[in-house]
Amino acid sequence: MLQQRKTTAERLIQLAHLYEGGQTSPLLERTIDKALAHEAETAQQQLAQIRQDLGTLESQYELSTDEFMRLFRAGKADDRMDFIDWASLAQMAEGLEVRAQLLNGITQPAMTSAG
Repeated sequence: MLQQRKTTAERLIQLAHLYEGGQTSPLLERTIDKALAHEAETAQQQLAQIRQDLGTLESQYELSTDEFMRLFRAGKADDRMDFIDWASLAQMAEGLEVRAQLLNGITQPAMTSAG
């Protein structure tokens, strides 16, 4: 009988069970640490580039990204391409900030309820 490949989430649960049972090796722990550090560094690099792009738009339009997003969400910004890009970059930055914090162990993911 062929075994289906496990999902990443299932493999992470396996690792958590190994860890909780004290069954991990120093190599496995170093590998996990390096993977998390690499992902955190990548997120920080991407965030730095996006912040630079946001800074360019802020200078061009003499408006902070926070203020722009308030206007954009209220429907008070027109639909020029720069504004669409600006909103997309701001949303990407928010996501990368959360990702970097999680990877650096700063916060725990919030539980959301469906409804």
